[in-house]
Amino acid sequence: MARFLAGCSRTCMRIVQWMPVVIVSAILIWGYYVYVYVMNISGKFPKHSSSHISTLISVLLLLFMHVLLVLQLVSYLRCIFTQHEAIPEEFYLTDEQVERFQRQDTVGDGQPLLREVATDLPVHTRTTNRGIRYCKYCKAIKPDRCHHCSICNRCILKMDHHCPWVNNCVGYSNYKFFVLFLFYTVVLLLYFCITGLYDFIRSWSDTLKEDRAAKFNVILCFFVCACFAVSIAPLLFFHLYLVMSNKCTLGTRAEHTVTI
Repeated sequence: MARFLAGCSRTCMRIVQWMPVVIVSAILIWGYYVYVYVMNISGKFPKHSSSHISTLISVLLLLFMHVLLVLQLVSYLRCIFTQHEAIPEEFYLTDEQVERFQRQDTVGDGQPLLREVATDLPVHTRTTNRGIRYCKYCKAIKPDRCHHCSICNRCILKMDHHCPWVNNCVGYSNYKFFVLFLFYTVVLLLYFCITGLYDFIRSWSDTLKEDRAAKFNVILCFFVCACFAVSIAPLLFFHLYLVMSNKCTLGTRAEHTVTI
């Protein structure tokens, strides 16, 4: 019975962890429906008085939009499903060293053993008390900028943060895809707001014969895209700053310091 309840608990936790990804996917599908069908294919929002010119404009808008959408989706999926590289074997303690460390750490201080093991390792970061950074869960000395993620239950190389919107840690293996995802998302949102501004303004007018559902979708989608663009753009600029200054989000904390 206990195993059954533990299995149900783990399953529920996995479902909850995937909910932000489901929400993002639902918003993308709804936005795709509004922009592609309601604003262009349905003909409820003609781009020009001439039907031929209106069709040509819609085709060009949709073509460029799909290019941005594919780039965004590829970056998003790569960020979600990229497996993080494991810590190199030389950073792990052997079973004998783990037993010695646990005995020394119980009695007093296990740092002498860690310093001995880390002698030939390229480790330059220390804890605030100048100790070797050690993961008691993975039984390994932490490489520089490596942190243990309690959600992923493993150490992540160059960990930036755990992002619930991708249900994955953002670190060495997928940081590039995360930044690209932010960039293409901001560009796609601005593209929708700019190219859909004319239809958004017309949605407030009573002179057009569009149904209320179409108007409501266009107005709501425009506001949602504008809000997301305003909120995600600062996050993109922050990560661009981190890239240019060779920093990471967790690296700015005072948990550890760099020594030469």
